Amino acid sequence: MRHALELLGRQPLALYAVLAAGLVMLAAALWVRRRSRRGAWVSALAGGLLTGISSIALWIASDTEDLRYLVGAELKAPTPTQDDWPQWRGPQRQGIARAPGLRLDWSSRPPEKVWQAAVGGGYSSFAVQGDWAVTMDYQQGRERVVALHAEMGVPRATFAYDADYSGLRAGYGKGPRATPTIHDGRIYTVGATGRFLCLPLAEAAELQPIWQHDLLAEFDAPLPTWGVACSPLIEGDLVIVQPGGRRGSIAAFHRITGELVWASLDDEAGYSSPVAADISGRRQIVAVTGSRLVGLSAQDGALLWDYDFPTRYNGNIATPIVIGDMVFIAAAYGSGCALVKIIPTGGGFRAETVFRKKGIMRTHHMTAVLHEGHLYGCDDFRGDLTCLDLQRPSAPVWETRRPGKGSLVLAEGHLILLSESGHLWLIEATPAGYRPKGDLPVLTGSDCWAHPSLARGKLYLRDHEKAVCLKIAD
Repeated sequence: MRHALELLGRQPLALYAVLAAGLVMLAAALWVRRRSRRGAWVSALAGGLLTGISSIALWIASDTEDLRYLVGAELKAPTPTQDDWPQWRGPQRQGIARAPGLRLDWSSRPPEKVWQAAVGGGYSSFAVQGDWAVTMDYQQGRERVVALHAEMGVPRATFAYDADYSGLRAGYGKGPRATPTIHDGRIYTVGATGRFLCLPLAEAAELQPIWQHDLLAEFDAPLPTWGVACSPLIEGDLVIVQPGGRRGSIAAFHRITGELVWASLDDEAGYSSPVAADISGRRQIVAVTGSRLVGLSAQDGALLWDYDFPTRYNGNIATPIVIGDMVFIAAAYGSGCALVKIIPTGGGFRAETVFRKKGIMRTHHMTAVLHEGHLYGCDDFRGDLTCLDLQRPSAPVWETRRPGKGSLVLAEGHLILLSESGHLWLIEATPAGYRPKGDLPVLTGSDCWAHPSLARGKLYLRDHEKAVCLKIAD
């Protein structure tokens, strides 16, 4: 019973449903009592109690575990392969950076502001490579690709184009969602209305596209409620995006020519971005649509496996985290999280549930990070920073509301968390407990949702008015 109550406390929608069912059945019992003999009333009341108990049991049963798949598993994230941060969530899209000399005592050596630059609205993070730092914003009805000098913050190049945000949900039209990708002298971007661009990485007052596509028109895709949000993924000679259309939910283009190479599925899009990984000897594109987690052949886009993960409003936002031959996914809006094992089946693959939890690690606009078998992320319901042991997923190892809901990166065994109110935190990534090392205000607003980017000891942050570069490692 104690376990059931803890679960209900973590899943308010289920609790409300159970309470509502109980009230309905109680009202029915009272109505029967007023019109029937005592025996009928007792029978109705007993039926109501049974229905309520059954509802609780069914909800608890929706949390599943098959932890035998974890026996002998190596639950480690890959080591960062470079010092740059050239795309969404860093070199391997794991949210992990190298930062030797990371300042761990902010009381004596706090982060130093290197530069501050004016930008427009948007949730696009920075892609950083060498002395280039590229983001996107929105000003006066136009989306912009903005390239700054990574060391000085001065403008180096821009490209602006008209973007009609009237179709986005009111109050969420501040700017682009996706993060640019820098690769081999080019910039790849996706705007909030589905404009997909390839631009030269070059000094210019106004860049000119090398090629471009209208993802919504070309793939017969509806405009998502909160806009197109996928950040382009480079895989060999391909660049992969998620139009979410009837003529292709996930699509791969030749990164040089811009020609379509393959298109797969017809799911509506969520707000996630794909990753590439070797799973059970097969190179795969792992992505989340609005309703499921999928693995596709990187070569031709063929569906290799899928796993149902429906979320209200197609609100799958977090990026999948590949852990060997397993994939972790999470979402808010009542979905929770799941760890899935990908198993070869002779000619194909199948996805099996390792665990599925409705009331833990319900990440919203952020994606968790993996460190030494533990996931660290912000649960959406209360905004708790949460530590989850993948081997023991029934309850968090620890959780705290102290930093507030936000997004984070991992570096040198520490979490660097930017709260949605613009406050920056340094926290040791340890299952031993919540151990903050320092904090300071950096940005302003209530929706600082652009994720931090960390390259060569410098942290790149932004809100809807400014971008800030901080030196956080010596």
